[in-house]
Amino acid sequence: DVEGAELLVFRGGVKTIKEHRPVIYTELLRKWSRKFGYHPDEVVSLLKELGYSCFCSAGAGLQEISSISHVENTNFFFFHRTAHRRLIKTLAG
Repeated sequence: DVEGAELLVFRGGVKTIKEHRPVIYTELLRKWSRKFGYHPDEVVSLLKELGYSCFCSAGAGLQEISSISHVENTNFFFFHRTAHRRLIKTLAG
């Protein structure tokens, strides 16, 4: 738990993320990221550039979102659009 430094962690891990394309599960809170001078949507944008889509829980499945600004959830899943295509279809289909 990095208490708001998520963007720094993901920036530091870009090479590994590109190479292995893991499923990413992370907590993003505006109140914590503010201390590090960024908005959590910057994490969404960074991972989108790497081929990922962002999802939050919605009932029994997941819902794709493009911004966390208007979402009450604080926990998010990131799936690589090609590497996790079947998983996305199963969970958010």
